[in-house]
Amino acid sequence: MIDKHTGSFHSPFFIFIKGLNHLSDAQILEFLEFDNCKIINIEDDIKQLLFITRDKEWVHIMDNWWYNLWHSDSFRKKIDKLGEKYDLFYCSMGDCDYSFDVTYYKNGLLRRKYIVDDPDFKGGELIENIGKPLPFEEENLKNIGQGSKIISIAKSIGIETNHKLEEISCYQYDNVFIED
Repeated sequence: MIDKHTGSFHSPFFIFIKGLNHLSDAQILEFLEFDNCKIINIEDDIKQLLFITRDKEWVHIMDNWWYNLWHSDSFRKKIDKLGEKYDLFYCSMGDCDYSFDVTYYKNGLLRRKYIVDDPDFKGGELIENIGKPLPFEEENLKNIGQGSKIISIAKSIGIETNHKLEEISCYQYDNVFIED
């Protein structure tokens, strides 16, 4: 579950929110409007899971490999709305292709949105390109391997992504809004 090359948790969709570290996991889940969450074993293979950890400044929320959070339009709108109040970075990568996206809010403003659709591994089609590239973005997007591309960009803006499995909590949820 931890990528041996990057030290990062292996997830297709990461959400990093700065300024919530004072909240407990239960408060973060409530803040994000998740219902009936319960902590479970990280190895359990249940569809509706999310993972939470943190570094000194950022809360890390990570999706499962069914992309439940990523596929939820309402959840994605919710995190975009949070970008108006909090520094927020989120990114995703394809599981069976090289599609990816990065979105970054700083000081309440959308600073960067970059979306590439690449289902055929041929370099992809640029879908959206808003804002100036993030530090080291161009260099990182040339890396081979989707996970290292995205995580390197997160690292370049100060997010610590060397995750420790024992510090990651796994939660099962049953929100209706996730199944958009």
